Amino acid sequence: MKARGFTLIELLVCIFVIGVLVGLVVPGLDRVRERGLLTQSIANMHQVTLGGGAYQQDYKDRLPFTPVFQRGSVAGATSGPLEGLCPWSFAGANNAATWAGRAFDVEAADRPMNAYVAAGLSLDAPAAPETMGANDTARRLQIPVLRTRGFEDSLEHTYPGEPAQTTGVTCCDDVGTSYLLNLRWLDGFDGDAVKKVETGSQTLVSSIGRIRTDRFAWVTDQSGEALPRLTPPGFEWNNAFDDDDQSVMGFLDAHVAYVKIEAGRTSGKDFTLLLGP
Repeated sequence: MKARGFTLIELLVCIFVIGVLVGLVVPGLDRVRERGLLTQSIANMHQVTLGGGAYQQDYKDRLPFTPVFQRGSVAGATSGPLEGLCPWSFAGANNAATWAGRAFDVEAADRPMNAYVAAGLSLDAPAAPETMGANDTARRLQIPVLRTRGFEDSLEHTYPGEPAQTTGVTCCDDVGTSYLLNLRWLDGFDGDAVKKVETGSQTLVSSIGRIRTDRFAWVTDQSGEALPRLTPPGFEWNNAFDDDDQSVMGFLDAHVAYVKIEAGRTSGKDFTLLLGP
């Protein structure tokens, strides 16, 4: 008997069926992967909020909302003039080389909460007031707990104005952390976060004292930092986990939530993000 092979039509049918099955399975696998990355991001944020709680205990209930001075996070004999506030000043690795010589190139050695989330890592930096060069190998430092594995382009080069993506570079690779301080509440308090700092550190401390509530998200992933400043309200933002308008947020009482928020909207009552029920 002669062996009978597949006809062209049969082969095409098989290929079509396989293609349909792949089309059904792959999106599901991608979704599973994204959920896994989200779970890891939430776990990371838990560690960040615990570090924030330890910082508060050591510094009389203050959170690390740190005014940035040239070559240093605090004023001193070797610090330059005040630059203001930026959302990555509290913790994280060194900025990318593109920040060298620019404002807000806050070195890892000067980020106050690194002692709580990066214990054991060597955070080398030049002796103040010297600044880190663009090609310094320390700029390749990574702090795993501050890095989300979901990919999203960095929005930090135009902070605090309208976001402009730095395509192909993640927030963590850009400014050393995937998690950022929530500074938007300062806009609700005074209209200008930088001006608020320039009026004196005491006003900053007193305004922070007004937000001791479990509804205040003091640290967020990049979506939570960007969405309140996106305009117009109602703008949809697809985040690192392929969800619209959601953010991993760490709260003042150390709980963490994956929160749905509305672009361009903050509450004016207690200067917290409007988070809903």
